[in-house]
Amino acid sequence: MSEQRATIAALASGAGRAGVAVIRLSGPQAWNAVAALVKGRLPAPRTAVLRALHHPDSGALLDEALLLLFEEQRSFTGEAVAEIQCHGSPLIVDEILDCLEALPDVRAAKAGEFSRRALLNGKMSVLEVEALGALLEAQTPWQKESASRARVTGQEVMVRGWRTRMLQMLADVEASIDFADEDLSELAAQPWMPVLAELLGELRASLRASHWLEQHRGGLLCVIAGQPNVGKSSLINNLVGRDVALVHDSAGTTRDAIEATMVVAGVPLTLVDTAGLRRDVGAVETMGVERARALWQQADIRVCAIKPGQDVLPDADLVVETFGAAQERQTQESEAQERQNRDAPGLSETQIQRPWLQIDNMTGLGLDGLRAALEQRVRARIQSQGLAQALTSQRQNRLAQDCLLVLEGIDRDTPIELQALHLTQGINALSLLLGDYDVEEMLDALFENFCIGK
Repeated sequence: MSEQRATIAALASGAGRAGVAVIRLSGPQAWNAVAALVKGRLPAPRTAVLRALHHPDSGALLDEALLLLFEEQRSFTGEAVAEIQCHGSPLIVDEILDCLEALPDVRAAKAGEFSRRALLNGKMSVLEVEALGALLEAQTPWQKESASRARVTGQEVMVRGWRTRMLQMLADVEASIDFADEDLSELAAQPWMPVLAELLGELRASLRASHWLEQHRGGLLCVIAGQPNVGKSSLINNLVGRDVALVHDSAGTTRDAIEATMVVAGVPLTLVDTAGLRRDVGAVETMGVERARALWQQADIRVCAIKPGQDVLPDADLVVETFGAAQERQTQESEAQERQNRDAPGLSETQIQRPWLQIDNMTGLGLDGLRAALEQRVRARIQSQGLAQALTSQRQNRLAQDCLLVLEGIDRDTPIELQALHLTQGINALSLLLGDYDVEEMLDALFENFCIGK
């Protein structure tokens, strides 16, 4: 029996001990394989039924499990599919899989083989498969959202729209070549150029969003910086609710970046406590200061901690005026309130002004305001990236970049024949992106990182 016609079996749920495990079979013998373990009739398709599973040879009880069957063309893979929902003991799972794989024409599934069959049987497109892979790998809410959006064809509609416009542009360009000796003044004016400019803008925006998505797989970076002894370490300890940074009255206590993670608006936010920024320090502390300045430039959110009267670092998103005791805070309260009213946060990344907050590191007074300001910054930072336009794989990004490069070689002075060549190359790149070509070699690379059972 060919590889494609073999019936495959695998654990489709997570490995390890669990309350329930799901074993999936797909292929022409899927239902017969389950019947070999069941004493009694199989359930009707798409109807879950509790059945006892027995060893096909010894008759020993393996487990009681829910069985669910799907017909050809009405399943995830497009083949006959069976699912066994058994107890999640690894021993039980292994015994059931061993029994199934000992049956004729049943073997263990390879990585990504269920999704591969779904693709080959027309149940999924290449972009939907890659979006599924991205969804399985998602670590942050925006990765999940991007992958989910792509799975419901939003991404494919976008790319096919690019290609459709390029095909129309190519038709106009070729018409101007074929009828060069005739009076086609409307084509001589190259009316496709505005369409080209619009397309270039969309491709660049998509690649920027995709790059941002890849660079922020682990969440956002929030750097807290300022002069020595302004309460940066106390601030980060108060925010995360535990002592992650050493606190002492001596300047230069923090000499290297100290990290802690908290979740803000559902997003992992890595807080970094940096060395105090000052001149004329020793070699070790100088290295810490240089690292603090470098991290400040890389940060997604920059929090400047100051004592009353100190200068604010450039490019700060939030300014936190810290106090060591409630009495000291009260002497500055009216002035800070006036600043806070003047610099109240807005609604978006471009509209947000830098809020000026007061925190009493001794009592924690003002921390709720800082948490709210951080949440607003996190939401605005994500919303500003245009992630709806992001692609979901390195393969897609590479081909979109290829398309962009050839289109950037076109302007009004480019010979018309060369414009046609560039457009053809760009269309070919998008066709490869969409999977409109011989897929076997691409499939091997596409599914090599998929988990078994998916």
